Amino acid sequence: MRLVLDVQSRQTEGSGHRGVGRYSEGLAIHIARQRGDDEVRICLNAAYPDTIRTVSASLQRAIGREHISFCLDPMFANQTSLDAEDDTLVREALIRRHWMALQPDVLHVSHVFENFGPPTVVPGAWPRIPGVVCSSTLYDLIPLRFPEHYLADPAFKAWYLAKLEILRDCDHLLAISETSRLDAIELLGLPGDRITTIWGGVDEERFRPRVLAEDEIQSFRAKHGLRKRFVIHSGGDDYRKNLEGAVAGFAEVPISVRQDVQLAIVCRLGDERRAALTKLAARKGLAGADLVMTGFVSDDDLARFYNTCEAFVFPSLYEGFGLPVLEAMKSGAAVLGGRNSSIRELIGDDDAMFDARQPASMAQKLVRILDDEGFRRRRREAGLERARLFTWERTASLALEALRAARAAALPRATATRVDPLPRRRMALFTPLPPCRSGIADYNAAFLPYLARHFAIDIFVDGYATSDPHLREHFAIFSHQDFERRSAQYDVVVYEMGNSEFHAYMLSYLARHPGVVVLHDAYLSNLYGYIDFQRGERGRYVAEMLGAHGPRARRYLAPVQKHPDPIGCSMVDLPATRSVIDQAIGLISHSPFSLEVARDSYPEGFAAPYRIIKQMVNIPEPIDAATRCATRVALGLGENDFVVATFGHVAWTKCGDRLLEAFLRSDLAGDDNARLLFVGELAKDAFGNALRERIEKSGLGERIRITGYVDESTYARYLIATDVAVQLRTHTRGETSKAVLDCLAAAVPVIVNDTASFRDYP
Repeated sequence: MRLVLDVQSRQTEGSGHRGVGRYSEGLAIHIARQRGDDEVRICLNAAYPDTIRTVSASLQRAIGREHISFCLDPMFANQTSLDAEDDTLVREALIRRHWMALQPDVLHVSHVFENFGPPTVVPGAWPRIPGVVCSSTLYDLIPLRFPEHYLADPAFKAWYLAKLEILRDCDHLLAISETSRLDAIELLGLPGDRITTIWGGVDEERFRPRVLAEDEIQSFRAKHGLRKRFVIHSGGDDYRKNLEGAVAGFAEVPISVRQDVQLAIVCRLGDERRAALTKLAARKGLAGADLVMTGFVSDDDLARFYNTCEAFVFPSLYEGFGLPVLEAMKSGAAVLGGRNSSIRELIGDDDAMFDARQPASMAQKLVRILDDEGFRRRRREAGLERARLFTWERTASLALEALRAARAAALPRATATRVDPLPRRRMALFTPLPPCRSGIADYNAAFLPYLARHFAIDIFVDGYATSDPHLREHFAIFSHQDFERRSAQYDVVVYEMGNSEFHAYMLSYLARHPGVVVLHDAYLSNLYGYIDFQRGERGRYVAEMLGAHGPRARRYLAPVQKHPDPIGCSMVDLPATRSVIDQAIGLISHSPFSLEVARDSYPEGFAAPYRIIKQMVNIPEPIDAATRCATRVALGLGENDFVVATFGHVAWTKCGDRLLEAFLRSDLAGDDNARLLFVGELAKDAFGNALRERIEKSGLGERIRITGYVDESTYARYLIATDVAVQLRTHTRGETSKAVLDCLAAAVPVIVNDTASFRDYP
């Protein structure tokens, strides 16, 4: 295999002296050292004369000068006769030509997000030659996690999203952490088998435990204005690095513990940021000398910081890898870090982690590490032991194994054919989205990124702005009034249809623009009841019932029948889906039960093909015991409580009254550690009032809780806290229960009754 590695990222202003640049160089060096029978070629950018000598010298020690080439002539870097657009096009063409001249079997680009302008260029269109594997390193997708902080500038957002398309087009990605791999699966919709986690390493000659001579220590402290005892935070001036949180957390350490200790922020800072952090420190009660801001330091000085600090604290909000954490651990520092993202993968011990968004949580850990020498020693020893898992040798081996496998899969078998893919078909999708309190809205918020792999999707909603930031960033979302003038653009129209008011706006469009209907509910009678009795389209309910069910509906609705509750009983017994089914060109449901209801209700049949596609669910990351305990405490539950919960709207159809009575009659009623939780909004009707009254009369109100409506993150926390879930249903409308799927995905044992779509589960 001939592997071409583009390592421009080690040279650039944005990445060269940061983690991305050091990682790119480290990976290239160790791949070169472990290449075996493979041939490795390294590309650098000669338009960076200040770095070309030092970087190429470092790489030459691993691979030799003859295996390093330069993709741009330095004379071209000073070319000024071209405008910016033409200049970029020429650079892209030259770089592509250089790559292909090396005749790669695998082309690996170390970092696609380089620079927001020349002289570095990662071409927007890569060579697509049969049998040539295109690959890149996936560091993180943090701008998609915090778009309000990173994608506010329209020009940068457009540039960043274009770079994401390069990642999507790669045949294989090498992720620097499992966190980044899972983010790419979730946020980019990439299949997991196209991404390999390889982690990373550090320069172990530089970052290792060392006992410094006393005169070296004194000189080092004097250079940076350090006391004998100090805590450091390094990693860069970036929103997610949470410098303010570091200052606030340090300030919350009692003065009696930190009176002889400084916080050193070790990274490049502009004057405005220095001033802002100084003011924050003063406002939090820190003396002027309590906070040291070193500015940029050399790698040798950075190693001295790690070797001589009392502790290294890293309250980052999110990381793709967290190179400073590994450097500190390799150096023998006592490391504390935020309990999130890849930081958890590196530290691997909840005892050394805290909530990065809570300064008090960080302060609690700092107090212990500053005040307890035994704990500090154990953290140093544990960090060194854990750090042995992360080496460049292991990373390079995983990378080579993944690229060789990708190359083998791409080899032509008998003939090679180049096929230009057809453009993705365009889809118009009608669906509710968050903040609508609808299970269909939540489901599609999770599902659409996967569907977008296959279609270019425009979404049409009922005149509101979605609260989901990922959907806002990645999809064009219109009010449904815009559909008529755009309708000719689409290859297919899809209606996500359910039995609630959130779908009323779709019906008139379905009549004029037949499309594929995803029938989430086997019954639509409540929807037509809403349109008639609340929206004021008088006669609509009766018309739909008679049109769908004829004589069966008349037995309820004809005045001569004198039925005691014609509307209520017909709404429960008759699905009223005939017109929607007839107007659809295709039907999709998530459970065979919905198809059974349609066949039983309309034995004469229907023209549209009907397919059953099981509902998807995201599998959450496994939760360790410490996280589960902390989650319970945050929810006001005890560590040893036995928690029975039911999830979803608390209405008569969910049999919450039966669950309550079962709890009260069981041995759990007499167990002070037993809890019953209704995680959802209580119906504002006679059932809801009766349920609340029964709880109050039971005398167990302290142990039985109705949460009310909860957001997605709180819902997930209750899943983590639950021991057993109970999901019951009567008079089902045919929907697939997302709550049951969520419980199963979270490994929560769940009890269901034998009815409708609940029978789909083994």
